[in-house]
Amino acid sequence: MKYAQADFNMKEYMTPEEWFGEKFNLGMDFPTIIYVFAGDFKLTEAAACYLYLGARHCPDLTASNDPKCRGYARMLENAAVNECANAIFGKFQNSEDKDGLAQEALEKIKPIEKYLKGKKYLGGDSLTYVDFMFFEGLNRL
Repeated sequence: MKYAQADFNMKEYMTPEEWFGEKFNLGMDFPTIIYVFAGDFKLTEAAACYLYLGARHCPDLTASNDPKCRGYARMLENAAVNECANAIFGKFQNSEDKDGLAQEALEKIKPIEKYLKGKKYLGGDSLTYVDFMFFEGLNRL
């Protein structure tokens, strides 16, 4: 949202109890901690939120004009975000073995590092919503 210079309100939950106390009272079909409310429109699931926000505020980030780039974006969405980052997040927040989990995260990211060799972004020369998803995941670590 900052990249798009769009106005937004970000709600941050500081404790699991705060999130779980509010989670089922927000009127979401599939409550997740990453969500978008735009008027009466409510969307959940990280990938759907990133894709929606990209299409709404920076259509060039959705790779919508290039089927190959769009296909790679979806592949990388799964490989970079779901497989690598999400495998670590929950464990990292609830574990005492931060060093061991950091090492596990580095191992899971190695295929992405190899894929990125010679590329400017995950989408090659084109910045896509997946780059933002992956960066957010790395930032959480």
